[in-house]
Formats: sequence, structure tokens, C-alpha cells
Amino acid sequence: VNRGVSQVGARIVVENAEDWELGLLMVGLRPFEQGEAALGGARSRGLGVVKVDWDSRTRVDKAHVLDWVTDGAAATTITDDDVKNWTKKFRASLEGESRAQPLI
Repeated sequence: VNRGVSQVGARIVVENAEDWELGLLMVGLRPFEQGEAALGGARSRGLGVVKVDWDSRTRVDKAHVLDWVTDGAAATTITDDDVKNWTKKFRASLEGESRAQPLI
């Protein structure tokens, strides 16, 4: 069994997202960050594990997109506090939905 390591690059682009949606994205990526996401046909044998190792996490606010595209202006670094804040907003949106009245 080949247990080699392959590395690939990827970029995630999210447009016009609310903070709670960014929280949903961060929650969804958490298993990949922790190396707990198994992919492929050999999952039961421990093969096909994916781990995200961030080189950088940045964002560009709407007000600065044109500067970023045309002049290469620096993007803002996403901090762990940003991720925690977005995750809290995602949780709050779920809790708000659970308190909503049923439609029927």
C-alpha cells in the first residue's frame, strides 16, 4: 500500500457572504483542518485522509475589492478571533431558526 503524501493547492472564493455563512464554511472545513476527513474508496483502511494546512487566510471587503484587483492592495488576514466570531454567528442563526414557528 502506497502511503505517500501528495500536496495540492486550492483557493476558496466566497462572494457576498454574511458572517453566519462564513461561520458555516469554517465549521464545514474543521474536519479537514484536523485531518479527520476521509475521502476515497479506502477510507476503512485509513487511506485517503485529507488535511488542510493553511498557508494564509485572507479576505477583501467590498470597499477594497477594486483596489485589490487593480493595484494588488493587501488583503486583510483572517484571525482565529474572526473565525470564532463567524462560528458564533452561525450557531446563533441555527438557534434562531430552531425557535421559529413552524410553517404548518
